Amino acid sequence: MKKIFSIFLLTSTLFINAQGLNFSSKDQTSKFDKFDFETKGYATSLPQSYSLEKYVPPILDQQGGTCLGFTSLYYGLSTIYNKKLNITSELEKYAYSFDPYFLYTLINKSSNCEDGLNYYEAFDLLQKVGAKKLFYPSFLDCDSKIEEKQLKRVAKYTTPYRIKTAFVLEPEDKSFIMDVKEVIHEGIPVFVGIEITKSFEPFNSKTNINGVKKDGLWKVNLKEKSKEGHAMCVIGYDNVKFGGCFKLANSWDTTYGENGFLYIKYTDFKKIVKECYFIEIDENEFLNSPNYQRISFSEPEYKNHNYEGEFNGENINGYGIYSIDHEYFMIGEFKNGEKNGTFICIDKNADKYHKISVYEFKDDVVVKKINGFATDTTNKSVEDFKNYLRKIIPDMKVENSDVFPDIDLKTKK
Repeated sequence: MKKIFSIFLLTSTLFINAQGLNFSSKDQTSKFDKFDFETKGYATSLPQSYSLEKYVPPILDQQGGTCLGFTSLYYGLSTIYNKKLNITSELEKYAYSFDPYFLYTLINKSSNCEDGLNYYEAFDLLQKVGAKKLFYPSFLDCDSKIEEKQLKRVAKYTTPYRIKTAFVLEPEDKSFIMDVKEVIHEGIPVFVGIEITKSFEPFNSKTNINGVKKDGLWKVNLKEKSKEGHAMCVIGYDNVKFGGCFKLANSWDTTYGENGFLYIKYTDFKKIVKECYFIEIDENEFLNSPNYQRISFSEPEYKNHNYEGEFNGENINGYGIYSIDHEYFMIGEFKNGEKNGTFICIDKNADKYHKISVYEFKDDVVVKKINGFATDTTNKSVEDFKNYLRKIIPDMKVENSDVFPDIDLKTKK
């Protein structure tokens, strides 16, 4: 992606207003580079079908107009790193997933959760600030705000996940469908912006007989009046199913479509997609960051113990994710290699967010379980859980914010 000016200089006149997704202007999309498939050595012969679904984190339900955050961070970036690191279990994918509300929090300056975002803004921010893990503080929802001094602290574990660039795919190109399939086959999800209509909504025998049924197929009717802009993540293709289609992860919970997934036929896809992009991560920044590392412990007593998080060059220090056997995860702030304080704990018996536990550690030993969140119910949302976390876990410590890296949002360092 070519050099982009600060997101904070953008005004509402630069893009078409639409709830959930604000479509980029032609001037903005012209600033993205097009990918050269011929010289990059992408596959010339593709299998009949291919899917990244096993790397996609559990389907969730978006809050407010945050579809772009779910598309680019929670589904998109999470899937890229899950494939790179071969993370496939539902529990592990959830523990390591990225926070869909991080972008929304930084870009949306109003108190209205229904305001949409713009791909141009999102990719600009991902180049400069990166992405935050879902269970690292601050614990955000659509109307949260992060102060500048907090952003400086958060940057210690977001900058390793800055993207390198973003590429645009043009629906007008004759090779568009093949280009999308080639990108997916390379292990990279594709982000799209569409105008949804009533038939996009769930089937209802009384009020929406043309809606999406449990088979997940959206029977696109171009004569329908557009309702709003929506962002989704394309994670697979199949040349046989429904006569040839793409599979997309939606952010309307698992009750929508086929367990939260949607299918769009190739013939319809080319007609209804208004914007299409994919991103390239900065592997060098992620793998070689001295202050944020992934570690597999070699000592026999710590076999199958792993850590991802902040590192001070000698020891684990700061926020991180400690895992055992890829089925037990402890997420919190480490001090000189030990767990001290409040930790979010996810184990193999967890059923998404409503059975996640919170414990107090002292010198690596559990001293008490913190009660207060109804762990025996199944009607809790991820927002309920984060509200609970905000009450019991002190938010970002910023007393010594001057020692943290300063992020210049106008230029990528």
